[in-house]
Amino acid sequence: MGRSEPITPGGRVVVALFGLVIVGVSIMCFSGSTQDEDAAGVECGSQVMETEDTCITWVDGVSTERSLTEQEEQNGRENRGTVITAVLGMVVGAVVFFLSFVPDQGGGRAVAAPPPPVPTTASPPLGSPPRPAAEPVQTPSKPPQPKPPPPEPPKPPDPARTVSICNTREGAEIAARLTGLVVSERWRPGSGPERREVPLELPWDAIAAFEFVRAGDGPAVLYALRADGRPRERIAAVDLFSPGMWSKLGSAVEEKTGGRLRIDAPKADGPGGRR
Repeated sequence: MGRSEPITPGGRVVVALFGLVIVGVSIMCFSGSTQDEDAAGVECGSQVMETEDTCITWVDGVSTERSLTEQEEQNGRENRGTVITAVLGMVVGAVVFFLSFVPDQGGGRAVAAPPPPVPTTASPPLGSPPRPAAEPVQTPSKPPQPKPPPPEPPKPPDPARTVSICNTREGAEIAARLTGLVVSERWRPGSGPERREVPLELPWDAIAAFEFVRAGDGPAVLYALRADGRPRERIAAVDLFSPGMWSKLGSAVEEKTGGRLRIDAPKADGPGGRR
């Protein structure tokens, strides 16, 4: 191998700046992660979860549900990974920065190293006894690896678990609880604290059926028909939530009412009808 050209002063400045950029970005990531850990409450996106809430996340069309405890553990793992990455970034940036001030050892243009000597084999003298044949090399065999345990069967759904679907941008939320259906709204007046209002809360035995109604060219709206014959209650417009969220809510309603009530999510955009 030859010796390389020495680094110019301009090159040293570029290397030092590059190291400082790595350190700065790592410090910002470290500070953001520690602030997230110090924040009060468990966040699901930009919302703070309550005890009975369920966080539903969508990644590449696949939804994942987490309770308050599971979401807190997930946030902790993400913060720890960011902190470790930030610390490594600060170490690497500091090493790059200080190496830019290390003087070069020697100088001049690259000089090619001499080629290695070619090995030669000497022939045995005439009349000498033949060399014994080399014994075959035996490779130790690895013991068989144990088979991994079979996956655990999925846990049956818990009827007491609250299933919620939430549109954080519009502040709309629908929760299927053990006792009934709860519709709530969240908003933040100006720079004040976030407020929550529950405009509708119906026990399951007070609901006779659900129906989607479309008025003109607007989106279909989900209504709850009351069992006592009073006027129907408006729940939410179908375009506030994704089809997957409606499907999750429909499954929870059917589970908690023993199949008496259903919300047919695939037909939510179609003509109105009782479910």
